[in-house]
Amino acid sequence: MPYVELRAHTAFSFGDGSATPEALVQRAHALGYRRLAITDTADLGAIVRAQLAARACDPPLELVVGAELPVDGRPAAFLACDAEGFRNVAALVTAARVGGWAAWDKDVQHGRRGRPGVTWEQVAAHARGVHVLTGPASGPLA
Repeated sequence: MPYVELRAHTAFSFGDGSATPEALVQRAHALGYRRLAITDTADLGAIVRAQLAARACDPPLELVVGAELPVDGRPAAFLACDAEGFRNVAALVTAARVGGWAAWDKDVQHGRRGRPGVTWEQVAAHARGVHVLTGPASGPLA
């Protein structure tokens, strides 16, 4: 089985990744990858640009869509397996960044700014169609 990078971060992971989505896809293709997972930190903004670049490759590179989110303070990566999984990853990213709209409070949300995160309860509610990878090998969940 060829190598597949499952936790790649683009420049959309501010301070954690530095390559543009296009450059990351082009490099993966040049290395002979057939697939690549983009898991930017609490962000799906690079996905459209990465998908366009992946489709332009010959042969096309298969893009796995995901995001890395702190869950109860510990990093985990979420990979969408299908359309429902993508909707669930997107819902988790939204919850991580702005919280729940039913309980939205401006002062509380202001305190969360720059510190995205979800709970395992929220993950369980959005688990269908999603694979979860625990944090880095050096992290407490490993």
